[in-house]
Amino acid sequence: MNSSPRETEYKNSVQNKFNIYNSLFLSLPFQKITNIGILIRENKIDEIDLTLQQLGLTSLMNASKPTPLEEAKNIIYFLRSVYYDAVGDLYAHIKENFPADDFDNPEIIQLGFWPGGDRDGNPFVTSKITAQVADELRMNLMKCYYQEVKRLEQKLTFREVEDHIATLKARLYVSMFDPMKTLSVGEILSLLNQIKKLLREKFNGLYMKDLDICITNQGDIPDTLLPRMSCS
Repeated sequence: MNSSPRETEYKNSVQNKFNIYNSLFLSLPFQKITNIGILIRENKIDEIDLTLQQLGLTSLMNASKPTPLEEAKNIIYFLRSVYYDAVGDLYAHIKENFPADDFDNPEIIQLGFWPGGDRDGNPFVTSKITAQVADELRMNLMKCYYQEVKRLEQKLTFREVEDHIATLKARLYVSMFDPMKTLSVGEILSLLNQIKKLLREKFNGLYMKDLDICITNQGDIPDTLLPRMSCS
């Protein structure tokens, strides 16, 4: 899609404001802010004072302007740390409270991702950057899935089930770090549904609700996101 000069000018203006936001907000020392909360709960007055002084003397501006890939990674942090669980919980709540028992519409919630994809408005975003951002999105998604499967593993400690869990964990682990190793939604759901069948038939349906939530979260992501994107 081609943009008019006015559209491009507006988009560049928004991009500049977004870069300022990145510089000011995403560079904050989050660990220190988290530590202050802990120190307050523990009533450590002297350490609170030192930490506040440190934050007061810490520059909130990045030493250099972040690259498009760095900007994307900053936003992906929030997608992974906040939105993944929030969207999954919201969809699970909608599904649980919808009158129809067979309600199944994961695309009711959709997230767009601009960083790394605005190649018509940012000359620094190349086809290589777009592909790298797509890889980062997919690999971080695999990390989210991996953490979910680890939580399930602590509950599904049954023979036969353990083997399927171990297989899924191993395949997710590889795809978390290697951009050339991909795992489709269909492959993930196939293993999870095998586990579901075993729980129903041999283990009294124990932790079935937890497994269903995990299955729902995998189904929330379109298969088009998972294969490695090739952009020219």
